[in-house]
Amino acid sequence: MGSSPKNIMINKVKGKYSGKEYYASEAIRISNPLQAASYWENGLEPLDIYPTRNPETKKPVIVFVFNRIQS
Repeated sequence: MGSSPKNIMINKVKGKYSGKEYYASEAIRISNPLQAASYWENGLEPLDIYPTRNPETKKPVIVFVFNRIQS
């Protein structure tokens, strides 16, 4: 049983911040605020924004989710 593109795209997510629906496999998560600001400033709006903790430092971070294909 191989995976087809349809199987990869079944994990649909609705962004809490934007309300936009997207597939997790098509998303890129950016936790560097300067990099996220650059994406945003160049016209790519985030699909979602959420707080979490850095797994190494345990410090709080904000994650920006963008469309991988458009970036």
